[in-house]
Amino acid sequence: MKSFETAIRKALQPLPKGKCFEIYKLTTEPKECTPLVPSHDGKTTVSHSLILVSVRDDGEIKESHSAFLCGLETYEYITVYPDEKKQTTVYISKVDTTGYPSSKITGRLVRAYLQSLGPCHVHVFARAQPQYLFAKSAHNKAKIPLSDRALVGWWYRLLSDALPSASVSAAWWSVPGLDDASSAMLEIGQGGNRKKQTDITWQYGYPYEKEAAADQVIPRFDDDPKTRVIKHLIDQNTNGKFV
Repeated sequence: MKSFETAIRKALQPLPKGKCFEIYKLTTEPKECTPLVPSHDGKTTVSHSLILVSVRDDGEIKESHSAFLCGLETYEYITVYPDEKKQTTVYISKVDTTGYPSSKITGRLVRAYLQSLGPCHVHVFARAQPQYLFAKSAHNKAKIPLSDRALVGWWYRLLSDALPSASVSAAWWSVPGLDDASSAMLEIGQGGNRKKQTDITWQYGYPYEKEAAADQVIPRFDDDPKTRVIKHLIDQNTNGKFV
């Protein structure tokens, strides 16, 4: 495991010289929160982080000004059980760009963040939107958001590259509405000759028992569409089971 500073420095080294990248990492103090799932019987705390990348290019931008490139928002949960065992769960809530030419730095930022984590569970929900973190960035004609399916493909490739197989005990993924991996791979642009070889063994579907109630096994993260669906199921007095 590397520190985030070490990981991001290494990630930026291959980029062309002449640009000064500035990294801002804002993290709240851990605070106690409700368990992610009802079965967690220990104490859970959460830290909320926002990481931003800006660039100063003396050839294009005045020295006193910088332009934001991209950002990453995460939540890091630590659950301490009665036997003092700890479990860290990371939820990557948002990834966004401003549309400013970024030399694919967004992927470099996410990889550096992932490589700075210790043993943990990482959750990503890929839902495409015109903008997430940067107000009015959707009006930038240079910004071309990915579709939902393309975004899943982006995450699939990025996680396959960023996480060494030796550190991954299980990797699950799914695309809503598709029941088999072959169809899903085609949908995200990874089918046929375009399928990327990876050391990670991806398993398609959910890491839960088939008869498990959704509200008992799916973690409830802040600002997560799945959490809102679960609350709706509970409000409607349904059992919330996967079928």
